[in-house]
Amino acid sequence: MQAIGVDLIEIERVQKVAQKYPSFLLRFFTENEISLCRRKSSFYASLAARFAAKEAISKALGLNLFSLCWQEIEILADTQGRPCVLFHGTMQKQIEQAQITKVMISLSHSQQMAIAMATVE
Repeated sequence: MQAIGVDLIEIERVQKVAQKYPSFLLRFFTENEISLCRRKSSFYASLAARFAAKEAISKALGLNLFSLCWQEIEILADTQGRPCVLFHGTMQKQIEQAQITKVMISLSHSQQMAIAMATVE
């Protein structure tokens, strides 16, 4: 299986939801992701890019967003600072069962928008 997914999101939208509903962060992001984003120059842009990456991955995998456990897809950085994906729990099992051997992502953002692209093999 080879597939791609892409997602674009407004950074302000993520910021408003995160500020209004503190539980939003812990529902959609792991503690490691939140910590990583806090070290970036733009916390909300980094969160938005990771949110977009999770949606792009779900699109590439053909998953239903409503049944997705968002914390089971973790977007961190490798030793060179490149974004990388870690799967946990049920998502890890689904990835193994689908015999997916590679998931690659790319993240970017402007002042207003964040985008992510994911490829799976």
